[in-house]
Amino acid sequence: MKYQEILYKGSQILRANNIKSSNLDCELILSKVLNKTREEILINLNNKISKSQEKEFTFYLNKRCNKKPISYILGFKYFVPAFSFTISNLESPVIVTCFIPA
Repeated sequence: MKYQEILYKGSQILRANNIKSSNLDCELILSKVLNKTREEILINLNNKISKSQEKEFTFYLNKRCNKKPISYILGFKYFVPAFSFTISNLESPVIVTCFIPA
């Protein structure tokens, strides 16, 4: 099965189980199974996965369907430290958010 196909099917399953971040969660789970970054997966959507990888993907997908947090499934949590501040202008305030790379 191609990456694109398993992502689509997994996303449909998660959506049917009321998981709002279904697309992202599928990409993250497939990333864990293949030991590749999301970017690598999205660039190579026509690559195929093995049956054992497909079974592992399904195993983690079922955990997510049962509302287990994605950070528990992955074993870590993505965190981007951020802070916000307001720059006052007489005409309109502008909110600036700065992201600090981890």
